[in-house]
Amino acid sequence: MKTIYFLTNIAEKFNDAKFILSRHGIAAVRADDDLTEKRSHEIREVAAEKARQAFAQVKRPVIAEDSGLFIRILNGFPGAFHADVIKAIGIDGILKLMDGKEDRAAELRSALAYFDGKNLSIFDFTIKGKIAGEIQLAKNFGFGGIESIFIPEYHSKAIGQMPKKEFDEYRNELLERSHFKKLGEWLGMKQ
Repeated sequence: MKTIYFLTNIAEKFNDAKFILSRHGIAAVRADDDLTEKRSHEIREVAAEKARQAFAQVKRPVIAEDSGLFIRILNGFPGAFHADVIKAIGIDGILKLMDGKEDRAAELRSALAYFDGKNLSIFDFTIKGKIAGEIQLAKNFGFGGIESIFIPEYHSKAIGQMPKKEFDEYRNELLERSHFKKLGEWLGMKQ
């Protein structure tokens, strides 16, 4: 079984990757993400740089991810800087920026970079949705607070408002089209 090191501090994300990759004969091993993160508007660049740094440390195939919240009417803001923006202005601040805006379309985008010392491949994943008109008191599902305002396409409530059963079904649907699955299929073809 091929082994890949996954740089992440988010246990849920690691468990998702481990589950999907194991279906493709790949064992995932978690490594803490304590690398210096490149500052860029491009999540693909950030993920690629993190993967290169991780490989330099572990000398084994690695994956690293970066993600962001991209709001159309705000020209993609906050993008790759969503965590910093939430720390600075909070979820309330993001909603204030959306005051009076009819176009509430947004996307959660992720880039997963694989690096084995020679080959760098990047797999993208996008969740389409919209920004709620107000904070929907929510459970924390590991999205950094975004789950209280992000309503996925074809849903009527924010991710954090979904009852556990509905969220689990939604998460399973996402995993079936995720960048983890794309990576597993790609690596499966290479073996």
